Amino acid sequence: MIGFGMIVAVTLRLFLLSLGMSVDEVFRPAPLAISVTAGFVVGLLNYRLVSRVVRHRLHVVSARLLAARDDIASCVGTDSWEPLAPRYALPLYCEDEFGRTAAAFNYLLSALDSSQQAERDLRQSLIDQAKLAAMGTLTAGVAHETKNPLNFVVNFAELNLELCAELRDVANEDSADLVADLEANTAKITHHAQRALAVMATMLQVGRSHAGDAQPCQLNHIVEQSAALAEHSWRASHQGARCAIHLEFDDDEPVVRGFQGDLVQVMINLVMNGIEAASSTPDQVAEVHISVAHDDKWASVTVRDNGPGIDPETLRRIFEPFFTTKYHTGGTGLGLSISKNIVDNRHQGELGVTSEPGAGARFVVKLPLESVSAKTAAPA
Repeated sequence: MIGFGMIVAVTLRLFLLSLGMSVDEVFRPAPLAISVTAGFVVGLLNYRLVSRVVRHRLHVVSARLLAARDDIASCVGTDSWEPLAPRYALPLYCEDEFGRTAAAFNYLLSALDSSQQAERDLRQSLIDQAKLAAMGTLTAGVAHETKNPLNFVVNFAELNLELCAELRDVANEDSADLVADLEANTAKITHHAQRALAVMATMLQVGRSHAGDAQPCQLNHIVEQSAALAEHSWRASHQGARCAIHLEFDDDEPVVRGFQGDLVQVMINLVMNGIEAASSTPDQVAEVHISVAHDDKWASVTVRDNGPGIDPETLRRIFEPFFTTKYHTGGTGLGLSISKNIVDNRHQGELGVTSEPGAGARFVVKLPLESVSAKTAAPA
């Protein structure tokens, strides 16, 4: 502080000399002492101010570090983790040592938040996979146990049809109508029991772990088959409901390598979801447009409906396992999750969705293209 005061005093004296004052006037003891004292006071105030700012910054850094340490110690590895950066990040006032230290501290907080979020996502993914595995085992068990009684129903219903045919040959005119009614009712039993068996077969496909190699699959054929099954299922369960499915095939007939049963399951799920969404709008015919296309690397199927669309929050979570907006109608939230797993993981493709409220939804299935088998050859 004394040195700072001396510098101020000498600087002031030199300034006075430059103004033309004499040496005796400039270096009189009393003014010199006053200048030294003033410099000392100014230096002391500056020191106190700087030290106060430094202590304040050190206190802020220390307090944030201690609070973050305690929070990390109590929450790391648990579901109660809350992001640290919004609560403990240090303000960046300047680019000096304190600023660089604060920036490094903030980076560490963000990195720790990211690692904890990744760990939480991984843990939730493992839980969801365990749920799906348990659901698959349960589904396969129920399907297997239900399949045997249904086989008996089908077999004995077909036997009754044969007996009805024999009975018609010996029946008189009075009992002919009764035999016809028995035959018609038995035919209905056979038809619906076979439908139930087809559902059980699908459930077994979902529940079991697929083995074997992928096979070439005609995408046009898969889409046509899936659309027919979905429309039939919808009309059977919604008597009088109006729906229309429009198909647009690729003339080059793209071929993908995969598991046909899985791909049929995906297409049926997307088409059924589209019909159900479109039918939720009153006084409107539910329409689903399905188109097949391809480029040099990918074959794609687009499923588009004329429903009310999907809100942004639902769109963000639509592929999460067990997430559904149809709890009141028995939705499980597994259909789209399983479909995305089939497309993205089992077939190395991509299942995506775009939608705007009021403009319907658009699902796109992209699969690696294996080949094309065009019906018509190029002209010579």
